Amino acid sequence: MLSEPVLFVRLDVELPWEIAVGAGTALFVCGWCFHPQAAVRQLHLMLGGERQSTMAHGMPRLDPFAELHPGLDPYDVATLAGDPSSSEDPELRSYRSGFWGLVRIDAGAAAGRRVLEIGLEAELEDGRVVQAPLASVEVVELADDRAASAPAPAPPADAAR
Repeated sequence: MLSEPVLFVRLDVELPWEIAVGAGTALFVCGWCFHPQAAVRQLHLMLGGERQSTMAHGMPRLDPFAELHPGLDPYDVATLAGDPSSSEDPELRSYRSGFWGLVRIDAGAAAGRRVLEIGLEAELEDGRVVQAPLASVEVVELADDRAASAPAPAPPADAAR
């Protein structure tokens, strides 16, 4: 019998407490995420209720594997059926848990909001969908509402000669 769906998630870098959006911005999000009883088929970043694709998921990560299985050699994982001594990761799913992506925040997504809720949504191999919160980020006004100007174009390659 499967227990309630739970995602184990950890970010490599904490997300900011606040963000100024202006015409739009993006946050880079990276870390690891796995479910102890089912493989993650698809992983999305969530901004409010909006799903956004990750750039990669299911990438190898030695750090959670080593933390959850201190007595196992990660290079022998292909020969192992599981680790019954690990209640968090008995099926050795933490090794292929790395992910990264961009949360794209346009002005419309931030309009009228004081806080943006950012999270993950995983579709598991058995069809279940599981969500996990990552951060609540406060929306603040830009200190200077002038748009940044584009850099001057580079001179043609011939001009340097």
